[in-house]
Amino acid sequence: MTGNLLAGLTKDQLAFARSLVDSGRYSSVEDVLQAGLELLHEEIEGEIGAMETLRATIESRLKRPTISTEEMETRVAAIVAGKRQTVSVSAMRDPNRCPIHPGALLRDDLLPAIGKPTSEIANLLGISRQDLDEILREESPVSVAVAVRFGKMFGNGPLMWIGMQAAYDVWHAVREVDVSGIPTLRGD
Repeated sequence: MTGNLLAGLTKDQLAFARSLVDSGRYSSVEDVLQAGLELLHEEIEGEIGAMETLRATIESRLKRPTISTEEMETRVAAIVAGKRQTVSVSAMRDPNRCPIHPGALLRDDLLPAIGKPTSEIANLLGISRQDLDEILREESPVSVAVAVRFGKMFGNGPLMWIGMQAAYDVWHAVREVDVSGIPTLRGD
């Protein structure tokens, strides 16, 4: 049988196997083939295990309860209404307290209520998962284009998202931008 296996090798494969024998790493070409088969077997077993894990994960997620679009809209509307009530008190808000970043609202309130993974939300929004993750981690601002997308998805329009981002950005800019050398001009 070994002869049949060797006959099936290309010249390059046989030369490589012989170089391993000549270097003393293996005692024969047959040992090289045996080691290669064992490595291939381990790799295939690992792939099978990974596929079984993925299949189990998918089956588990498919068994989770889902909510209808109407239920999602109701939950989001309730969360947004609660936040609006909180924001309406913002005139009395402590000016030393940083306004909430839009990503925090998404991360802490809206996405948990929806119960969908961020990759699915990003796909539905038409943005990359990485871009959404950066917003959720408050590392990136909500752009006007993304605000339009959030406004459509959550049914509250883009202005709330732009307003939240602007309040957050202005609060930081007031503390970071040196304006001491700029005079305040007044009309006659």
